[in-house]
Amino acid sequence: MNNDGILIGSESEQRDVTDFNLRTNHISEDGLIKHISENNKDSELVLQGEFLSLKKINNFFYTERKNIDSFAFVLFARNIDDEKRIGLAYDHQPSINKSIIKAFTSSINNEYVNDIRELVINEVKKQSGFIVGIDEIEYLGKCLVSSKMSEFCHLFGVAVDKLRQVKRDVTIGYKINSGHYWSTVEEIKDLEDWKAQIIVYKRFLNKKNQILIKKK
Repeated sequence: MNNDGILIGSESEQRDVTDFNLRTNHISEDGLIKHISENNKDSELVLQGEFLSLKKINNFFYTERKNIDSFAFVLFARNIDDEKRIGLAYDHQPSINKSIIKAFTSSINNEYVNDIRELVINEVKKQSGFIVGIDEIEYLGKCLVSSKMSEFCHLFGVAVDKLRQVKRDVTIGYKINSGHYWSTVEEIKDLEDWKAQIIVYKRFLNKKNQILIKKK
């Protein structure tokens, strides 16, 4: 360890950041958030399911979703007098037979979508009951969901007014019984959902979008 922080491995093992893609290539010159799938075209199909496929490349096996990529969003309320200003979903997860507090999620179900934010607008209304415009949606980049999947999840923060919520119109079976949870900043660290945590973290990193924990 040195004065600059913890060094993982020897200095000779450190790679120059130019070796990595540290910036998204999904933002077009006109500001649109494009969907560009990065699934490996050279992979071999092993097993085809209705919603999930098993593939391999060079004896490395991984799964691929039907729609490959997805997006997630967290609501950020402008109501500064309210400490609970981070809006999350409360969903039952059949794979673990457990309900957790998490980011709102959905698939990118159209490969040729003009702007991913258009899908976000629809899902914000369906899943949370808020009507928002593109200017209220902030793109926070994408994350690889798992090293055993080809799925990237695009992350968004959505600004809302808690007092302007309307009835949601979600129709997906397992989401019909989902709920909402308004969280404080302090509660985020204890969540079991990395998507929500990363969205809040990235939102905080952007100084122009800092959240007031409480009004002084």
